[in-house]
Amino acid sequence: MSQLLIDALDNAGQWQAFAADGATPSTQLAVKADARDFRYGADKQSLRVSGSVNALNHRVRRTLNPLDLSNFDELRVWFKSSRSADGSTARPFFLEVRLASATMDLNAPGNTWVRLIPIAQANTWELAQFSLQDLPSAIRSAVNVIQLRCVDASVPFTFHLDDLLAVRHEMIGDVDAALLARLDKQLTLNGTPAPAVIYSPPDKPANTPTPHLRITHFDLRFAEERTLYSQARSDYTATGFRLRPFSAAYDLSYEIAAVADSRAEQTRLLEFVLAAFVPYGTLLVNGIQLPIECVNVASDDLIGGSYNGNVLLHFVVRTYQARSGAGEPATPPFNEVSIALDQPTPA
Repeated sequence: MSQLLIDALDNAGQWQAFAADGATPSTQLAVKADARDFRYGADKQSLRVSGSVNALNHRVRRTLNPLDLSNFDELRVWFKSSRSADGSTARPFFLEVRLASATMDLNAPGNTWVRLIPIAQANTWELAQFSLQDLPSAIRSAVNVIQLRCVDASVPFTFHLDDLLAVRHEMIGDVDAALLARLDKQLTLNGTPAPAVIYSPPDKPANTPTPHLRITHFDLRFAEERTLYSQARSDYTATGFRLRPFSAAYDLSYEIAAVADSRAEQTRLLEFVLAAFVPYGTLLVNGIQLPIECVNVASDDLIGGSYNGNVLLHFVVRTYQARSGAGEPATPPFNEVSIALDQPTPA
């Protein structure tokens, strides 16, 4: 498994708001489920945290059944905030994320993992990615607490969060899993949900009932024109940030065959796939929407000739291969300088 849903962030009752002492209930932070503003998920809700100008050091916290995140590389969560934050004096970071376990609680001296949430633009959904590779193993193997703390209350705020995931990036396997999640047993024919299967000649699926969708990955190409060799900033702390390894872009090509015993079943399968992706759609992969496009394949290149007349659709998923590693630690090599300019008044 390369993805673990830690919290769909649709249940405010699982979170508690505490005052600065970490124990007394807070009257300056409020936590609610919001069905009017959300990003992803079948729940159609997000978690809304609202803070006043008196919320400094107040925090919201959730207790979990212990989760072993040892095999995952990072946390991903979508958020939307009423105020922006880049660490400057004008736009200071105001929310801090911390994790803990039963053997290393939030106040333990060795619990040094902390992340500040950068917010590029107010009132816009953004993705936060936090590396887990420097999380102490005593926590990483048994996470049971998530906490958000207000570290700047100079401006009141409303902060939405949606779908907290632990992710281990595996480019091909992730896309395979996402296609199955989108297509498998999502269409009912003759009273039975139609399965979707990943087909590969070395490992042919056995005894798949008909009708079904047969998915075959048949090509992989490096997309240099989409590859950015710059390193993005992430994992902000009070002393700096990390530079994420660059990611190489790839195009993965898939063939989807509508396997059925009747034309009526075949057309239902085809209409279902076309409605899901054609001509330009998106595929949700580990919390990120990737472009998926219908493409034409020359008849000489068709790989489904042995499918006994089943109609074939071809798609390309525009994805990327993330490099492993926690990233390079970096400290801003500058002091903040504010410059005020007088604008001359037109005559």
